[in-house]
Amino acid sequence: MSKTTSLGRALDVIGDSWSHLIVKEAFLGTTRFQDFQKRLGIPKQTLMVRLTRLTEAAIFYKSPIYNRRLLFEYRLTAKGLDLYPIALTVWWWHRQWHLDPKKLPENLVHKQCRQPVMPRINCRSCQEEVQVGSVEVRDILEGKSENVVEKSRRTRIANELAAQGDAHLATLLLGDAWNMLILDAAMRGISQFHEIQDDLGISSHVLSARLKPLVHLGVLNVSVSSEDKRTKNYLMTDKSRDIYAVVLMITSWGDRWLAGSEGPPQLFIHKPCGNYVTYQMVCGYCDHRIGARDISQVSRV
Repeated sequence: MSKTTSLGRALDVIGDSWSHLIVKEAFLGTTRFQDFQKRLGIPKQTLMVRLTRLTEAAIFYKSPIYNRRLLFEYRLTAKGLDLYPIALTVWWWHRQWHLDPKKLPENLVHKQCRQPVMPRINCRSCQEEVQVGSVEVRDILEGKSENVVEKSRRTRIANELAAQGDAHLATLLLGDAWNMLILDAAMRGISQFHEIQDDLGISSHVLSARLKPLVHLGVLNVSVSSEDKRTKNYLMTDKSRDIYAVVLMITSWGDRWLAGSEGPPQLFIHKPCGNYVTYQMVCGYCDHRIGARDISQVSRV
């Protein structure tokens, strides 16, 4: 019997670059097909396929409008709106690590304290920040982990990363399911090639194609084992540690919306307090919980 992971289950729905960008645009107010296409520069057929898939996954619903002819707007459902914490942590990470932060569209301000948004992920039980290494993962469903990632994604991302580098870092890095799964493995202390391959059920070809650009972009660092010079360890950097909040939010979203009748495939124990952890996003300045309605966008001067 095989099982998926909490993270893999969510990435199967939202883990590609175009879907990531489409959802981001929806949070910026875009609703119509032609506007998505214009803002993203996405081919019509690609956009049609992604919007259909996201609608079938209940991320969007089609709202009919009349403007001399029948048109449809793509509106976020409750399930889609609940992706906002993911979008916010991606935005924050991109702001910290993008070569040119001025390319980001908005300054975001927390309405309550009027400070620039600095999201932090806390444990609901103890209110402490959840950090890399502070969570123990316990499998519930039996069997070996299996992460199924759409084949069309497997041959594209490495070339895109190499060609575009930091220019579209968040989209290309965080919008690829295998990249996120590999980084999650590194965050769990799994660092050697064969260990990552066994943990994720990923082919050696696909894993090699992902590791090279991840190292090139400084998201993973390679060190040689002191015991066996032929063994390489792929270790986290500050860049990848800051992605942990994104991983937590994607995992949490998947458990809320994709658990089904069996429930989530994994439980997460927050080691400092010993409780099953559920996550909440708070303001890094005032510690109050933040959501989409708590944030305002301030245009750049």
